[in-house]
Amino acid sequence: MNTPPFRIGQKVVALRDSRFGYFKKDKTYNVLDIEICDCGYITICIGKVVKDYSFEICNKCEVIRKRKGEYAFHGASNFAPIEESRTHIQYVAVSESLREKAVEIAAVETN
Repeated sequence: MNTPPFRIGQKVVALRDSRFGYFKKDKTYNVLDIEICDCGYITICIGKVVKDYSFEICNKCEVIRKRKGEYAFHGASNFAPIEESRTHIQYVAVSESLREKAVEIAAVETN
């Protein structure tokens, strides 16, 4: 079984435009759900509603399945993960802490 390249809640960027206008190249989306077909093909939901169809067809094995709801699922290969930098967040926290310490030292030295 294939491991999804994304996790629910992760931000992804579209690598190309959707033929049907569901997503645009270079635009950022949040992964709302992940589905894996029996053949291993991975699709993700980015929240675009499709009310016209009650079924979906796997792009790899062409199996027809009933759609779970109103949301469209798109091939995971259309997207790339956006890794959120924890290093930057830690650096900002350390910078704030050092800035506060510097203000404390300056206040002590002026008194």
